[in-house]
Amino acid sequence: MKQKLLLCSLVILCVGFGFAEETGKFGFFFKAGSSNSVGLNFNLADRVTLRPSFGFQTFKREYESPNTSDSKGHAYSVDLGLFYHFLKKERFTAYSGLEVGYTFQKQEIEIVGISDDMFAIRKTRGYRGNVIFGLQYNFNKHLAVFGEVAFGFLKEKAGELNTPQYMQIISYPSESIIWNLSRSGFGIILYL
Repeated sequence: MKQKLLLCSLVILCVGFGFAEETGKFGFFFKAGSSNSVGLNFNLADRVTLRPSFGFQTFKREYESPNTSDSKGHAYSVDLGLFYHFLKKERFTAYSGLEVGYTFQKQEIEIVGISDDMFAIRKTRGYRGNVIFGLQYNFNKHLAVFGEVAFGFLKEKAGELNTPQYMQIISYPSESIIWNLSRSGFGIILYL
């Protein structure tokens, strides 16, 4: 699976560099918010932008109940967005677009009552789609900032809970669809 993700990422980058040479404008972006991401920003035309990105997030959930396990983990995503800048006023632009992606999450769940070092592991994979609305301000031809709100869904499949061999914790794979604002945030674009 990692080889397929790497191959898809390389194809997106090669296609993107080809478009960037034709239009002459591309840059790197960094976005922080409910999830963090880095990627490339290609201006395909005057009002159209292609944005492949790699997202990452770490989390830790602590519970006060003695019967509930604490957990920690990390999540990764590979995303591709296509945006249309429908309003341009001097240095300010407003845009909307669609973003699709693949996510992978690994969660370590502390097993209560055994020991502090005992964890069970659950891996979750999923696909997502988002509708994004954003505002961008261009300070000059090399620097811009943006903020965006994303509404979308995440269809994920959680695997079985992998526990140490001697433990008998029963868990089953599960599927869910989550509607959320998980791709909202603020960022900066550095154009070359």
